[in-house]
Amino acid sequence: MLDDVARWYLATLVVAALGLLPVSHAFGRLHSRGVLYARAFGTILVALSAWLLGMSPVGYGLQAVAGGVVIALAWSGLVAWRAPEVLRAVRDRWRLVLVGEAVFLVAFLVITIARSLAPNAVNTEKPMDMMILVAVHAAEHMPPEDSWFAGRSLSYYHLGHTAVDVLSRLARVEPGVAFNLGLAGAGAMAAAAAFALAGDAHALTSRARPRPWLAGTVAVVALMLVASLEGGLELVAANAGGSFWARFGVTGFPAQGVNDVGLPTDFWWWWRATRVLPDAIAEFPAFSFILGDMHAHVLALPVVMLALAVALTAFEGSRPQTFLVWAQRPGELAAIAVTFAALAMTNAWDAPLYGAVWLAAGVAAYCAAGWSMPGALMGMVRHLVPPALLAGLLAWPMFTVFDHAPLGVAPVLSAGSDPARFLLIWTPLLVILGTCALITRPRVDRDALLLGAVYGVALVLAWAMSVTVVGQAGALALRGAGWLTLLGLVAGAALAVGAATSALASADRGRAAWLALVAGVAFLILLTELFHLSDALPGRFNSVFKFWYGAWVMLAIACGVAVADAATSVTAAVTRAPSLLGGLAVRGAALVVVMTLLYLPAALSSRAAEGQRRGLDALAFLADDGSGRSEVVAWARTLDRETALLVEAVGRPYQDDNQVSMASGVPTVLGWNGHEVTWRGDHAGIGEREADVGALYNSGANEVGLSIARRYAVTHVLVGARERDRYGADVARRFEGWPVAFEAGRNVVFAVPQEERR
Repeated sequence: MLDDVARWYLATLVVAALGLLPVSHAFGRLHSRGVLYARAFGTILVALSAWLLGMSPVGYGLQAVAGGVVIALAWSGLVAWRAPEVLRAVRDRWRLVLVGEAVFLVAFLVITIARSLAPNAVNTEKPMDMMILVAVHAAEHMPPEDSWFAGRSLSYYHLGHTAVDVLSRLARVEPGVAFNLGLAGAGAMAAAAAFALAGDAHALTSRARPRPWLAGTVAVVALMLVASLEGGLELVAANAGGSFWARFGVTGFPAQGVNDVGLPTDFWWWWRATRVLPDAIAEFPAFSFILGDMHAHVLALPVVMLALAVALTAFEGSRPQTFLVWAQRPGELAAIAVTFAALAMTNAWDAPLYGAVWLAAGVAAYCAAGWSMPGALMGMVRHLVPPALLAGLLAWPMFTVFDHAPLGVAPVLSAGSDPARFLLIWTPLLVILGTCALITRPRVDRDALLLGAVYGVALVLAWAMSVTVVGQAGALALRGAGWLTLLGLVAGAALAVGAATSALASADRGRAAWLALVAGVAFLILLTELFHLSDALPGRFNSVFKFWYGAWVMLAIACGVAVADAATSVTAAVTRAPSLLGGLAVRGAALVVVMTLLYLPAALSSRAAEGQRRGLDALAFLADDGSGRSEVVAWARTLDRETALLVEAVGRPYQDDNQVSMASGVPTVLGWNGHEVTWRGDHAGIGEREADVGALYNSGANEVGLSIARRYAVTHVLVGARERDRYGADVARRFEGWPVAFEAGRNVVFAVPQEERR
């Protein structure tokens, strides 16, 4: 296990070296010169290059990874030749490089240890993510075949999984181990980049003696360790008892039991910290690494930091954001295009979100230079056209092969978030920001405050009109206490806009940066309270899940910048006695944050007690139940994955079904049907496939079964425990006319007779 960890770390060092000069050239106007973004950028550069080469005659595999390395080397060589000052700037920041390396290494080891306590690819989204990773690893060309929808390409963004596979090939690590190390590596890259990003934002301050190291440290803690207030209260409620806690209305809270060290004994009690709202998931990064899903929104975290750094370069304002500037900075144009293409291909929801952040940052810089709002907007839109087109060109090959479920925008018809449960989620970050606001006492531009309030009220009125137009006026009354949440969001957004505008006017861009992030997050959350993207999942479920995760990330960065700003302000006014209110706020915020910091070790203790085999191999559990399923997987891996098709029972989402196709990469006709509907929509023939698989198992070796096998080019049929549960205990007898290709335990694999196959 230690060898795998060491090789993975060395592989990340390789991609960091490959990305160092290109990213430092692109982010040369920032305090850090981009040196701590190198791992994230090097990883996506090699992965994106390998993916695109995988569509060419080169094909995907080690040769494509080598091609990606050559492309990155060539780019680095070009920067060293054409811009030697970048080499000098990187050399001058050797201390920051060492500090960033320490941040990465600590985060990587901590997350690795956490994942080793419960490494299995079971439950939640883990089997799906393992299927995608194995499908990528098994692919000879891009895009990879969907192992749960034979004959069709994956219809889910998967560049993050490709990046994990690229690192696994460089480190010579198998997919089962790469599953957990990839998650640890993504978290560590995000931590190191967040350290730099918060420091870069704070370094824009006009105040004396900025403290970027403090900003970075707080940002990393807020991003990676702080939990929702509900997570902290779980520990308090488990030990304090009483019925008071049930008034929050969180299902299952408080816990029903406590052990001898004061931890809740409810199975997965820590899960409730993200299920505070009845109609949505409000996940945060600390929970992500406890849970261990190697899902797209987590793998995108390092790329998100790059996208925010792009926005910060626009907000920095030392260079005009014009259309023609790209002709003078083609390397920066390419780096930004790679960043946003990779973001779209890793987690498509993030691309428009952080593109909007970049647009807003540039508009703010234009306005600070004296432009009117319409002119600033037009100028920034023109500036964004070249990188947007180039990013779209790079990402387009992946999305052209996707099936697309219908997508639209609809008003929220539920009660939304009541104030109590809303604060259970956001209080830890809000108390940090509120305390910093009390200390710094930022001035508020009244005109900007009024404009922010008008925008917020306009959104609420637009929602009220839309629900009335669609005949759902009852949603106005159903909102109930949620109106207070809307009022708080509008007020918070307006105040933050006013304060950020005032800070910009006084040339304190460091303070303006965190206030602008707060304003942006307030508007983002307000939008999700009023409208949602209508997809295969009900109501605002997916919109809150995706966009609130981004809101947490941005508020965590804002917390780091705000704390450093407050510390600088206190230092600059040492003769001023702290107010009683400010002192109480600091103590209260510290208490809340410390309480939520206890959630992570308590939850990891709970995970360690689940009894999973310790280690990093997410597939090792297959051999533990003695069912013979691991032997079937090992045998399936010997098949030609280009021609083999092994039918399994149609899987149920979030269950331990379709494990052979998941772990071997040999496709089945239909795996998790619910996820395929989410990805492809009802029009993709998913119901027909499910019916055909059922008919095949029910018919067996007769003419009906053979015709179905011919239709899908089936080569093998698996009969195991799940197939017997789903299609009858005697299902194996129905295939007795076909030869047995493999047998292990209660698992029998029948081969479709050659003369009946096409």
